[in-house]
Amino acid sequence: MGTIDMIRKKASGFLPGTILVNVLKWAVFAVGFIVLLVTLAGGRVSDKPFEEIKSQVVEAADTDSMKEADNRMVKRLYGIDPALYEAVTLYYPVSNMGAEELFMVRVKDDSQSDAVMEAINKRLEAQKRSFDGYGTDQTAILESSVIKKSGHDIIFVAAKDAPDVVGVFESAL
Repeated sequence: MGTIDMIRKKASGFLPGTILVNVLKWAVFAVGFIVLLVTLAGGRVSDKPFEEIKSQVVEAADTDSMKEADNRMVKRLYGIDPALYEAVTLYYPVSNMGAEELFMVRVKDDSQSDAVMEAINKRLEAQKRSFDGYGTDQTAILESSVIKKSGHDIIFVAAKDAPDVVGVFESAL
């Protein structure tokens, strides 16, 4: 094989070592990209105390038509045991005709997140069913509710100002 043929093969990327190098470059890029996506999708784990985040969120929310729940009420409405989580707070309607709720959980690790998200979705669906057909204002609130997970913190807000409250939550983290 002449010098010209070697140059042509090298330029076209068909030397045996070049294909392997190109495959490895793309593999490293793909792995790095996947790690970046997973990191961004999961959110960062906040180092702020839960009580500080709770305080900012509750201050931003209109809780006049809600009251703070004890652990028994959290178990009754969401079916989870607050003692299993790092921190839990729930504000729920003072009246059976209310749909406003504010529920925040800090999980101990990511393995608990699915159970909390499932509990929130079950509660939301149960509330929608209970107001179906007659509670148009309540149904509108529930339809525009927001569920957000960021790192180990999860929030559910059913209120007219839900996006604003979640925005405060995100800023507080």
